[in-house]
This record gives sequence, C-alpha cells and structure tokens, in this order.
Amino acid sequence: MSEVDREFYNKYWKNRRTNWGSDSINRQVAIFYCIERIKNKNFEQILDIGCGPGILTNMLSKYGNVIGIDISDEVVKENRKVFPNIEFISGDFLDIPPKRHSIDLAVSSEVIEHVARDKQEVFLSRISDWLKPYGYLILTVPNRKTMERLHIDGNQLRENPFYSDDLRYLLSNSGFEIVKFLTAHFLNENKLIRKTFWSLREVYCLIDYVLRNTHMGLYIVVLARKTSLNEKRF
Repeated sequence: MSEVDREFYNKYWKNRRTNWGSDSINRQVAIFYCIERIKNKNFEQILDIGCGPGILTNMLSKYGNVIGIDISDEVVKENRKVFPNIEFISGDFLDIPPKRHSIDLAVSSEVIEHVARDKQEVFLSRISDWLKPYGYLILTVPNRKTMERLHIDGNQLRENPFYSDDLRYLLSNSGFEIVKFLTAHFLNENKLIRKTFWSLREVYCLIDYVLRNTHMGLYIVVLARKTSLNEKRF
C-alpha cells in the first residue's frame, strides 16, 4: 500500500469510529463463533490486522494480549487514547517486520480484498511468519458471488472480493488448513426484512442457518490453521 492508502483510511475512519452497521456486528458474531470452535484457547498473543477503530481488537483482548495494526496513523493515534492497555502499530502490514512465531491467533476482517491480487499470497505468507506453528487465522472477506447477485459495489480504494473456491485455493496454497468455512448472513442489512423475520424468530433462525451453511451470506468467514513451519519467501 502507499501514502495514498494511508490518507484514504485516515479520512475513511474519521467518521466511522462508532458508526458500525449490522454487517460489522454480523461479522463479529461469526468471528467469535469461530474462536469458540478452537479447543485450546490459551492464547498468549493475538494479532488484529487492519484493526480500524479498535472495537474488535478490544473485544479480542478478553482472550489474551492483543496487537492491533492499521495503515491509518490517525486511527491508531486515537486507539491508543481509547484503549491504553492495548498495543497498536501504525503502518502497512506488509512493511512491518514480523515478530516471528509469536502469535497464537491472527484475525483479519475485511482486509485482504483491499490488497492487490498479486500481493494477496504475500499477505498470507506474512501472517504465517507471525503465527506460531499450527497457529490459527480467522479471515473474513466479501462473498463475490453474493455481491454480484445483489449488485453490491465496494466503497474503498481497491475491491477484490473472493469466490469461495478461490479463497480456499489461496489459503491452501499459502500453507493453511481450513477448519471452518461459513458465511455471515445479510438479512440485517435491510430494516424491513430484519423486522419481518425477527417477528418470526424460528423462520429467521432457520434462514440464518441456511445462509451460513450454504455459503450464500454476504461475507465469507474462515477459520484456518497454519500447517507447518514451511513458509514461502517473496
């Protein structure tokens, strides 16, 4: 990423510190669902890549010490005031020297789709550098199939959403074993739909279950595990 990216995200996060929509909440629920699928949750160190305003970072801190990284120096500066007990690092993740094999769990929510396609495998390799052997990664990305069906466009500098099979291939090729692969639903995006289905809670829960497990939700959520010490060098 570049100085242009840094300036863009400084502006992007300026008015979004507390203005998180239901889609963000859905992703958080899915992320913590994945964490609960991990049998040994003795996390000494957690890494939140692309932490934004630090809301998820702070929630992750109940599981262990957390480091939050974001390219926006302004949002990191504010995070340090709001969450003084959490370590935040400002910079491009690909340019930050990794603390090799120090992380038990890495979380990257809605980040890799903003990385240039020819750098996405490098991005995952860098995460692997940080992770301990057999450490875990939770990754969320927009579901390209659903975005195309709903004619949804992104609103950031670079948008490279994933088809499910492409993401599976990229993770496997980068040395990760998929433990759980699901999608976060999108019913809450529309207030009328949310109100209608919430009045019929059993129907809502059934549809939510179907969307998650047929991979038709708006966001793909993956729990993966680093398979070995073998790491690619770029």
